[in-house]
Amino acid sequence: MRNIHEELIEDFVIKWCSEGEGKDKEYCRNKINHGFLSNQADVASKITDELINANSGKLIILKAPTGSGKTEILSSIFLSQWRINKWFAGRLYWVEPTHALLSQMRSRLELYAKIADLHVGEDHGDVLNKTYLYTAPITLTTIDSLVYGYIAKRVETWIEREGFETGRYTLPAGLITNSLIILDEAHLIQDEVFLGPRVLSHALCSIVNAGGLVILSTATLPTAIKNELTKCVERNAVIEYNLNGFRERKINLHRDYINKQLIDFVKESNINCAESSIIILNTIERAQVVYKTLHEKCGDNVLLIHSLMTQGDKERIYEKLRNANSSVILVGTQAIEVGIDLNIDNLYTEISPVDSLIQRIGRVGRRSGSANVYVFNVENELPYHKKLIENTQGILSDIDKIDLNNIDKVTEVIDKVYTENVVKELSERGDMLYLRSIEYLEQLHLFAYPPNEGEFLIRPSFYIELFIYDPNSNMCESKGDELICDFDYVHNNIVKFSISEINDYSRIRLVNLLGRLSNEIYVIHKIERKNNEIKIHFIKIKPKEQIIQRLVDEYSLIAIPKKYGDYEVYIDGEGLNYELLKGGEETIEAMVQRGRRSRRSRR
Repeated sequence: MRNIHEELIEDFVIKWCSEGEGKDKEYCRNKINHGFLSNQADVASKITDELINANSGKLIILKAPTGSGKTEILSSIFLSQWRINKWFAGRLYWVEPTHALLSQMRSRLELYAKIADLHVGEDHGDVLNKTYLYTAPITLTTIDSLVYGYIAKRVETWIEREGFETGRYTLPAGLITNSLIILDEAHLIQDEVFLGPRVLSHALCSIVNAGGLVILSTATLPTAIKNELTKCVERNAVIEYNLNGFRERKINLHRDYINKQLIDFVKESNINCAESSIIILNTIERAQVVYKTLHEKCGDNVLLIHSLMTQGDKERIYEKLRNANSSVILVGTQAIEVGIDLNIDNLYTEISPVDSLIQRIGRVGRRSGSANVYVFNVENELPYHKKLIENTQGILSDIDKIDLNNIDKVTEVIDKVYTENVVKELSERGDMLYLRSIEYLEQLHLFAYPPNEGEFLIRPSFYIELFIYDPNSNMCESKGDELICDFDYVHNNIVKFSISEINDYSRIRLVNLLGRLSNEIYVIHKIERKNNEIKIHFIKIKPKEQIIQRLVDEYSLIAIPKKYGDYEVYIDGEGLNYELLKGGEETIEAMVQRGRRSRRSRR
């Protein structure tokens, strides 16, 4: 007799294949591997039973290869409550490590949630759209937004008549501990100084010890990170499930390209325009160069995705990918390592840390069962740690031999790169940031105001939101030094620019861009709500050169023109013009060092 999870997972797969991808329903039904479906349902049933019978908090780790249906398994666990009438959580927080994954995941979850007639919402932690984690019974959010809400850094506040500030400081924490939390693609929480896993472990410890239910889902989680995330949770509260994959995939790993540069390979016209391919580079600058080269040669079937693109631009490109009827060449950065499910059999990639590399390989050969993977060298290791790249080069032959469906074998190879010494070296570079975050947590108490001092970071970086406005758009109105824009227009044309806390490289680049546009910079002034319309008011500023960098310190949302004089600041389909971020680094760095001051919290 089939169990409820087998029915749900099969229903979800058919729904997404037919309604989400536009395939024939009978075709979708015939593509299901019923032997693997039974394995999926078995894991889902066991996890559901654990959650229903839990009398205290639980941290469940689900490890399964890329393309093994983790989304359907996890959805069936939460939504099965409405079929079996046994309950463990009335609310779900589905947490992704990147903003780009939220909108992609929403369309899928909205289809699945119809069985319970549940609304699905998103909380990106935006400056404009502050929803504070109480949007819908199923809320898609990022790790940053979830944790900052839990530790009272991102909560609704107001000024009382007497002049003191108050707010709903504990409401997000209460919601979180009484919900099911799914941390999808949990391996992506790591960063260049191992700050994320260390800080997240304290948040998870607090949530689980308070009775919260958490599922970590991953395909490539190094044991070092798993140990860090679970170290302060009681041993009997941690349960691990492994699910091996079923797809027979022959990966032809061409290691003989490791002495060549991918950008040179492309410029030498080695990419076939008639074949679908994914090309992944480690930096936006190189990705834009490769995109322009291939777009000139192959035309509009070449698409580009990276982090310095607006949400609206990304959604248009994802729509083109979903509707592509012929060969497509997708160029990108780490932004396309996860969440892309395409019928593509060729991958050209710069070498990256082993877990990242396996994720990239997981993007190809999903349907045909065979893929060619070409791994190229890089001039320098940035944005990764040098030792991770060196260790990965040393075990390329192991990747060539392992069965990517075997999660234990995959973990074994990953652990050869993420050794104890490497993790220690990474951590030492971020110890000061870690200690500052822990100091904040130690001062945080229930039913008390959050600490006034101390800075909490879950990543060694923060975002500045750049609103890219078109001076010719009728979505904005200019009144003297004021720019008044429609809310949706602003929301769809924001680029999230990440500023590192470890070095000044990204800060210098942003200051350089603002310096070039100094006569046309606006900062947010107020938000006006009237007759069901929301208007965003910006005010123009004309900063002197020596204080341009203070914009980065003082404002979370800055408006800049799409075009300024001869400068194409933002190019549709390409993103922020990286050339405008370059040049004059020494002068700007000196200015940054002179003018830097403590940054107020942006949360």
